[in-house]
Amino acid sequence: MARIAIVALVLCATIALALGSSSDVDLSHDFLEVDPMRNEYAQLAEQGVAFTELGAEVEDVALTETEADAETEAETESEEAGAPAPAKPAAPAAPKPVVAGVKPFAPPAPIKAPIGVIIPPEKKCQAGWTLKERAAPESVNSTDLYALAYDRYKTCKWVPANVSVKFPIKEFTYVLVGGPQARKDYFGPVRKALENYGVPKENCITASVQWNLGVNKSAEVLFKAINHTFFNVLKEQRIVIIAHSVGVIPVHAMLTANNTAASLIHGVIAINPVWGGSYIADNYKGLPADVSKVVQAQGIPAGVLAQATYGARKQAVRAFPLDYNSFRAMVIATHIEKSKDFAATVSYLKKYSKEINDGVVALSDQVIPGGRAVILNNLDHDDLVYPTDKTAATDSVVAAQSYIYSFFKATP
Repeated sequence: MARIAIVALVLCATIALALGSSSDVDLSHDFLEVDPMRNEYAQLAEQGVAFTELGAEVEDVALTETEADAETEAETESEEAGAPAPAKPAAPAAPKPVVAGVKPFAPPAPIKAPIGVIIPPEKKCQAGWTLKERAAPESVNSTDLYALAYDRYKTCKWVPANVSVKFPIKEFTYVLVGGPQARKDYFGPVRKALENYGVPKENCITASVQWNLGVNKSAEVLFKAINHTFFNVLKEQRIVIIAHSVGVIPVHAMLTANNTAASLIHGVIAINPVWGGSYIADNYKGLPADVSKVVQAQGIPAGVLAQATYGARKQAVRAFPLDYNSFRAMVIATHIEKSKDFAATVSYLKKYSKEINDGVVALSDQVIPGGRAVILNNLDHDDLVYPTDKTAATDSVVAAQSYIYSFFKATP
């Protein structure tokens, strides 16, 4: 533990030097604790989970923020003088993939247990198993990159419209893939953030997942929707998928089962994904009454829970591994100690997984090996995909702007 603390102090000092002239950036904003994520990463390290710490990509953020500040100041001076704002260079066009026709969807082999039937749970919680698999690549801690962006957006030192000039955010179509949520404002903060970046509304599409059909059929329906969007609606504009919760499960099945599908996707931003599985799903038939009440309130049917068990996810991830050399992924994982909506499930998961969690998934089960990881505290499983409560410390729209920026900054 002492060694981890020393490494953390050295890292913080390095980041402070890298930021240089940006000493006004307060990384201890109320949405993160002072010295963000050190305790969380230390806990995961004790369980054998390794993370690559952020390096050069934070070192050159100082240049990016200085340029953004300069643009804002120049525009303000021009407006005061009555002169037009300086012209902005055109954003680079997104690369077009080479797609030799559309191949029929090739679904993965079905899970041995039929959908709706729970695979017998493990004798103990298997939290973090994906990160401990043999040859699993380390994930990269990108939390500090997000923290800097959040501070800049929250204090209005960065303007999304200016940032989108430097990154091809407007050059992509965004497909939102969520869980079986019923509220109309689902993904509201994400849509607003994309609008602030100048992404047209027609380039932000919600995919309809047929959860009652099982993983394979859901993946096939998702592929058909994306294929239609790419070739017929938006004319070969590549796609960034933003998935929430169990939405990552059919996305994984689609990407690994069909080369054509993978060629259309630039990358995936996964918010609180159920990547490794959930102990709640493993035991949903025998949950305590207060825990079961929370699960029912979320509107999650038994068939969906069956797809999120550790057994089901182990079969899927091991049988259909991702090509981490070509796969762009950023995970936004959260955890919370006291939650209004998930109090019972937070306590239940912490008792059996011995790990901090978001009320649905243990922290380590949200992280995709080989991807970037932004890990935030004091946020439950749904806080980032619904409009922010006035009393909340984190603004979910600013958060969405920050992780979208971080995705394009860290995964060119």
